[in-house]
Amino acid sequence: MDLIAPAFRELRAAVRLYRESEHSENTGRGLLAQIGELGQIAGWVASDAGRGTEAERAYRLGISAARQAEDGVLVAQLAGTATTCRTTAGSARAWS
Repeated sequence: MDLIAPAFRELRAAVRLYRESEHSENTGRGLLAQIGELGQIAGWVASDAGRGTEAERAYRLGISAARQAEDGVLVAQLAGTATTCRTTAGSARAWS
């Protein structure tokens, strides 16, 4: 079963919800954390499918959202997962 489409669909839906709705600061932070987690899931799925560019984009979005949510643990998890993905793929490019 192809999980890439549903994973990225859910990620896009969460981003859209965050951008297009009004919410409290607490709710916004929660939404950003969810975007971070969905970014990690979408990155895993894309990486497993050999779609490194899409994985990188998902991880970067997740890291950005987790930073905005001030969730240091999630930032570290995403950065670690992204680095593992890069190492496994044999890419020498550095993450910034």
